[in-house]
Amino acid sequence: MGLLQYGLIGSIALFTFYQDEMAVYSIASILMFYTCIFYYYVAMVMMGIKEISFNLDSGMNHMWQTRVIMGMGMSILFIQQQFEVFYFVLPFFIIGFVGDIFSTLLIMGQIELDNRDEPEE
Repeated sequence: MGLLQYGLIGSIALFTFYQDEMAVYSIASILMFYTCIFYYYVAMVMMGIKEISFNLDSGMNHMWQTRVIMGMGMSILFIQQQFEVFYFVLPFFIIGFVGDIFSTLLIMGQIELDNRDEPEE
């Protein structure tokens, strides 16, 4: 887990035990930072400046830990009526969740990813 994920889980724990308003603001700011980076990369891919690929060597454990932690943070934002931040982060969360499901199915061998650029013999 990265430094921001430790900050996010610490803020979630702080909110869980003390219901501190500053914890909600730190959760919102960390999730907004992740989301802005995601939207930046989506814009770069759509303009053709960057290319994306699957990294099948990264573990499912880390991938799903990240998604669960972000889901907890989003649920806190929704409960605390931070709807603007919640709906700003929601597309990032949904696209990431669907991508994680797809990556998990690829890693488990349930689906295959073929390269269509190569001619079949």
